[in-house]
Amino acid sequence: MAWATGLVAPQPQAPAVPAGVPDAERIKGDPVGFLKECLAIQDARIHGYSCLLNKQERINGSMQQPEEIWVDFREKPFSVRMSWRRGAGIANSALYVEGENDDKIVAQPRGILSLAGQFERAIDSSDAQRGNRYRIDGFGMKKGMKRTLSAWEAAKARNELVIEYLGIQRPPECDERPCHVLRRPRYPKPEEDGISDLTIWIDAETRQQVRSVMFNDRGKLLGSYSFSDIRINPAWPADTFKRSSLK
Repeated sequence: MAWATGLVAPQPQAPAVPAGVPDAERIKGDPVGFLKECLAIQDARIHGYSCLLNKQERINGSMQQPEEIWVDFREKPFSVRMSWRRGAGIANSALYVEGENDDKIVAQPRGILSLAGQFERAIDSSDAQRGNRYRIDGFGMKKGMKRTLSAWEAAKARNELVIEYLGIQRPPECDERPCHVLRRPRYPKPEEDGISDLTIWIDAETRQQVRSVMFNDRGKLLGSYSFSDIRINPAWPADTFKRSSLK
């Protein structure tokens, strides 16, 4: 599926690409700086998006079933609306809007549970976090990149940062969009819930982290996340981030 970027010239201008310096050379020379540049571009240009998220995670040592979720995401106020197409748990859809609904997740149960109507959960409750590596207020391609940047900066400060630039790839999981691929292999010791090997795919145009795959120190998959059919800065219906929109 084609992506609809809807990008416009940012105000203020995002950092410019240095004239005559290939992306590959800049990335190899300063991968941390490259992530910072990508985040600045997203801050300036991307205010929200709709997309299809495919994910699979290992939770408490157990690999979960693959999930396919349609997501509407807005930066301000921070808003996430999820509708499961595959791999749903007790809910078919869920909504979180920062500062609304008592700052709780609102969910629409599936199956016979739907007869009881919508229910709410605190974002840090055991129910909300069961089966998820990250809380719903940690959702997003930008927040994923920020987690990557934070870990890389800390490793760089310890003189432990090793990054392999794997060039441009067109992952089928991300609509075969051209992506810069960076891998951080062989961590000296596991980090963030056991991660010891991480590969990320960054869209060459939008600079979003559209795919990430992470393994533990035994080579077991910890998590795989892929974003596709991304529609940047869409014009949503007025009720998109209202609990009345959950079905």
